[in-house]
Amino acid sequence: MDKDGEVISANHHRDLASREILRKGGGNERFWRPFTLNPWFASFLLLFVLGVAIALEVGLHFSNIRTGWQITGKSSLASSTIHYATRLIPVIIAMGIVGLWAATDADIKRMQPFIELASGNAPASHTLFVDYVNSHYAKAFFESFRNKHYIVAVSSAMLVLGFAVQPLAASIFSMKDVWWRLPETSIRTFNTPGLDLTYTNLSVISASMGLVAATALNDISTPMFVKGIWALEDIELPTSQVANGSIFTNVTAIRSLPNCRQSNNITMLDLIGGLVNVIGEVDGCTVSYDEPVIPEGTEWYNSIVTPSCPDMSDPRPEFTPFLILVVHINPQGGRSNTMVYCKPTIDLVVANVQIELKTGEFIVHDFTNYTLPNNITDPSGFMKGRAFNGFIFGPGPSGQTLNADIYGTYVFTFTTALENKAIRSPMGLEGQIKSDGLLSITEELYGQYLSTMAKGIYLLRSDAKSNPAFIETWQTRLFIVPSATHVLTVLLLLFLISGIAVHILHSRYRAALHLTRRPGTLAAAIGYTANSNLQNRFRSVIPESRFNDYLAEKHFKLDMGTARIVMDESDDEADLKEGSPLRSPQYIESGESLTNSQEYDGAARSTSSVLVPGKLVPNGVRGVHISSWTPMPLRLWFGMSIIVLSLIISAALIAGVQLSKSQGWKISNTTSATEGFLHYAMILPPAALAITICAIWQWTDNYIKRMQPFIELAHGNSPGSRSILLDYSQRHPIIGIFVGTVKRHYLVVLSSVIVVTTLALQPLMGSIFAIQSVEHMVPGVSITNPSIPGFNFTDTAFLTAAQFLQAKTLYNISFPKFINEIWAIGDFDIPTSFSGGNGSLQVNTTAYSSNMTSCRNVLTTNVTFNETSLVYNIDEIRLDSNCKLNTTLVLGLWDDSDVDFGFSIGPAVCIETNQTEILTPTGANIFLALQPVAFFLPTSPPYNESNELEVAVIYCQPTLELMNATVEVDLTNGNFTVLQATKDTRANTFTDSNNLLHGHVLNGLILASVSNRSDPLSNVFSDPENINHPLSSNYLNGPPTLMGAIDQAAQGTPGGFDSRIRDGSLVDVVQDYYSMYLTLAAKQLYFTKGNGTLQAVVRLSESRLFVTPLAAYLLTAILLGNAIMGAIVHLAHKRARRMAPFPRQPNTLAAAFALTLDSNVGDLVKGYDDNETLEEMLGNRVFFLDKTTGGIHVENNEGQNEERSSILAR
Repeated sequence: MDKDGEVISANHHRDLASREILRKGGGNERFWRPFTLNPWFASFLLLFVLGVAIALEVGLHFSNIRTGWQITGKSSLASSTIHYATRLIPVIIAMGIVGLWAATDADIKRMQPFIELASGNAPASHTLFVDYVNSHYAKAFFESFRNKHYIVAVSSAMLVLGFAVQPLAASIFSMKDVWWRLPETSIRTFNTPGLDLTYTNLSVISASMGLVAATALNDISTPMFVKGIWALEDIELPTSQVANGSIFTNVTAIRSLPNCRQSNNITMLDLIGGLVNVIGEVDGCTVSYDEPVIPEGTEWYNSIVTPSCPDMSDPRPEFTPFLILVVHINPQGGRSNTMVYCKPTIDLVVANVQIELKTGEFIVHDFTNYTLPNNITDPSGFMKGRAFNGFIFGPGPSGQTLNADIYGTYVFTFTTALENKAIRSPMGLEGQIKSDGLLSITEELYGQYLSTMAKGIYLLRSDAKSNPAFIETWQTRLFIVPSATHVLTVLLLLFLISGIAVHILHSRYRAALHLTRRPGTLAAAIGYTANSNLQNRFRSVIPESRFNDYLAEKHFKLDMGTARIVMDESDDEADLKEGSPLRSPQYIESGESLTNSQEYDGAARSTSSVLVPGKLVPNGVRGVHISSWTPMPLRLWFGMSIIVLSLIISAALIAGVQLSKSQGWKISNTTSATEGFLHYAMILPPAALAITICAIWQWTDNYIKRMQPFIELAHGNSPGSRSILLDYSQRHPIIGIFVGTVKRHYLVVLSSVIVVTTLALQPLMGSIFAIQSVEHMVPGVSITNPSIPGFNFTDTAFLTAAQFLQAKTLYNISFPKFINEIWAIGDFDIPTSFSGGNGSLQVNTTAYSSNMTSCRNVLTTNVTFNETSLVYNIDEIRLDSNCKLNTTLVLGLWDDSDVDFGFSIGPAVCIETNQTEILTPTGANIFLALQPVAFFLPTSPPYNESNELEVAVIYCQPTLELMNATVEVDLTNGNFTVLQATKDTRANTFTDSNNLLHGHVLNGLILASVSNRSDPLSNVFSDPENINHPLSSNYLNGPPTLMGAIDQAAQGTPGGFDSRIRDGSLVDVVQDYYSMYLTLAAKQLYFTKGNGTLQAVVRLSESRLFVTPLAAYLLTAILLGNAIMGAIVHLAHKRARRMAPFPRQPNTLAAAFALTLDSNVGDLVKGYDDNETLEEMLGNRVFFLDKTTGGIHVENNEGQNEERSSILAR
């Protein structure tokens, strides 16, 4: 009916519906198409996805063939930067792809109702009630699939797929330490093959033998570039380039083979006269000789003899084979014996070696014969390619005679080393003899002796030579993880194929669709729904369920001529027939009151009644209460739940940082952490949680932005640019921040800020965990069998100590286990679970310190040569004003010693002025072996007999202190550090006044013997003559002893030996070496085996999982900030919503119809169908929301409401 009350026919409705509305200005019609559905944009996105997929597989290919990429920089900043870069950059790329497709997906979903309407005869459930844009992606997928909107379903599935890509992208890279070969480099070597003719002084050979003796007692390192049967030339290792790695190069090397055989074919016959005839045979060589009868009570007997062999034509004894006879007599009198035959050989080769830069350990991979001229393999030379046997020496190449007293000790030293090695083995000495195990022990020790000796006498020092080499080292490299790459590639290709299908099909489906306005704003919704034939069918005050029920029965289409959504003509005619001749009746809920005037066909009526359930109410009802609709994400309980979750995650992150700050959490192994399950477990769940939080806030933000125009309209007097033309939902959140700030929509600004900051959660969550190698403490570890203080009868303690010092001086080898310069720590057994691990052990145990051993220079006078007696006279060596040394003893020792660099004097006793009493400088009358000593050290020859001889006399007081020490032991190499030490006051056999030591220590330079080895408390030291148990029976002066080591050490210092005598600094060398000498001997002499336990703390270096502090703090700040802003948004928005009625979800086209019912806005938009003219026309008008009807109305220029009537009533 028109405003005059005339009835408008159905045909008139059809005429209006089909009439094409004139365009403003008469211009050509322009149709709207989303930016994201342009062919060039779609091509760019899909080609970018294809490029990323190809780049992943190509990157994986190069990652495999190049073994990753080197990561430069070792600093924590560089490592942290790379850690975040490898997590953030892939996630940002994935987020970019997902974000671009999310925009495409939103436009596809926004257009879907119009595509359905363009086909005509579309039910309301597929058009007017569809709101895919504001539905969750998964929900949109199922709803669209149910509605047979398959393009929307595929697009939603792609978006879900895209979100799955993001956490996978965070796990695409992995950093691993790999063994890597660096480019070829050059190193320097410093030796030339050749016999060192100074071998005749036996210093190198004695040091080599001392090293063997020390090795048998302790697990010590061999000299640098000596291992097993191999000795390499000196190499300058490039440790400045690489600290931990291996170098591969070709060097000159000596291979020394002991070539030992074992035989038990031995006969021992007792002869008349107290002799034993020994007869044996091995490898075609025989031995037959007589030995004295083995004394009663002897447990171990050995000898080294030269056998008679058929092919032995060389008469020189130093190149002949030898036999070692070993006899063991058990306490029951049973005798076990064996014989080992060795025929040493050497080979001069060029070896391809691999050398560990950190330890100097090496492996010989291959070798070829050395072909250059040299005096080792020269057939006409002294050696003729033969090897010294190391026990017997004839005259040297120049005819010089070697000191037999010195090399005569080698047999005793070596066989004692065999004994010690065998006794310390699990089977013991007798077991080794019976099982033929003595052969392997002999080969091991003799091979080491030969190779150490070869290093010193077969390789001459020369000018540096350049050698090509390769270095391999552990290098941290960046890898692409294959499993993640393949999965991502498959997902991206699936994404690509689906995207191509969606764009092609959607372009076909929307071909018949001509939209002149961009959907999204209220203005566009009004433009599509206002002046429609649907306006005569219902009012906006109808409850949601009745509203939906009515529309669900109808069918709709998009009139291309008028760009209006209209009801199908058949439904329109049916309504006119079934309903009132004027307008279709509407339902309201029972119990609702009609209290205001009601318009019915333009005539005012008054009514006041309560309607019964189901009663029809005429159109035009006023004053019916409209229930407010609230979307799920804006319900207060839902918002508070997300805020509480954010607070819980924040607290968990801070707690995780604190709990993992020092120890972290143990992981199984590094490999699993970087490639296996743990790699994904520490990336995917946090990233998935971040995606969930981000999706929830985006969902909330979307509704806040959708509802903002209605809140603005509820205030009234709202310009179109701030209300019906406003569409935040199609803008990026960052743009929404600026637009919201300009328009003073601060809730939109806060909501956009929350969304932007939650986007940072995803890459940060992917980098929240990191694997680091840290020190982990394991308390309460029990160590067993700690040594205890006591006196241990070790015959060769001082001899092996002196020889070890000589070897250390020559080869710079490390100390034996639990020994350093001034400390000797008692042995204990480290649990096998920790032995050799990467860490340390801390324990309180017993230790001896030689730090209190003191040495000082002593004044000498008138050292002159006596031409009559051909010796030097020393008038006086005075310790103090009342004490001088016995110069007669000094001259006698010097005269008898065939040495060039001095000797030691012991004891250093005082002769009083009346020369009637000899006392120690302290006045104590103690045994000689425990008294102080003096070292007599003249300058090097040749001497000028007419001048006074320069001599250094150094007086030393040997001292050891028994300490209770806190020791930290490196489990990797056995090195230790004394952290704290206090004097041990507990009762023990070392300090016991009844013990033969009674707190003193052997000086190591005076021969001493004991009468009873089995009972230390019953012993006294005595004159060594006619005693069966001498201690340290060979620590004579000379190269194999301490004096040789002191001389070698002093010669290696600036200025040399003579310079140190002149400036008085030789005392420093003597004190250092004498202290080490006493310490080395103390380890064997003053500890006995214990059977108790000690409690220790172990600190292990292991790979553990940590919460990354920077990422955790950033995430906490974001989550806390979002929680605060989120609480403000939810509470403020709840209050704002009270001013605006939302009878139904304001996002569907059905809701748009309801908003324009009984509204005067439709009159404005007639004829303004494109975006530009629509925005121009509505932008300067003022609108408001009728809180009674929920409709949108426009105000006139005077601020009064224009007449609220449909366009059809005009």
